[in-house]
Amino acid sequence: MPITNESILSPAMPGVAEVDEYVCPNCGTPARGASVCTACGTDLDTYKELPRRSEFQEGGVEAVRAAYVEELRQGAGAPGGVLVRWGALFLDNLLCIGVPLLGVMLLALVGVDAVTVAVLAILALWLFYAPLMLAFADGQTLGKKAMNVRVETRDGKRIGLARAFGRETFKAILSAFPLGLLVDALVAGTNDERRSIHDRVFGTRVVTTQ
Repeated sequence: MPITNESILSPAMPGVAEVDEYVCPNCGTPARGASVCTACGTDLDTYKELPRRSEFQEGGVEAVRAAYVEELRQGAGAPGGVLVRWGALFLDNLLCIGVPLLGVMLLALVGVDAVTVAVLAILALWLFYAPLMLAFADGQTLGKKAMNVRVETRDGKRIGLARAFGRETFKAILSAFPLGLLVDALVAGTNDERRSIHDRVFGTRVVTTQ
């Protein structure tokens, strides 16, 4: 059955004023404080503000849906693009690998062999840098800060240390497989929220900060 204005707007009871309540932007079902639409499964926490029932009466389903999808794509809080996320990843990897290697070269100039120390430093940064930054630096590693994006939960809150550690570990496991990160990026590129596999598993999303 196709969705129409009539099918989503129930008539008011006789003698009772119709409440202009918030509704799902995808199908028009009353939200009533829910995080997920009970009719179509749309994640209502994705939207900054839900439409009112009257908006459907005036513009219809397609008009409201288009307006809210466009809101998702623009401005601060919009989904971070795949290329932007890859740029942040490149900068963070450059930091985690480049800084220890630079230290090794500087120590080598004074006759100190610090290769083992460098390897341990790279491993420590790889394991703890991103989770600690995401948990305690407003969802931003230095790379993400440079690219103006941050990681948050689907309801816009900060991610805790456990979630951050799990997310980054899962991402590292994916990257160990051939084409793992490419598949992850393709998944992110096929949905409006730009959520990758590790975002879906750990209930996070990457959004712009300006």
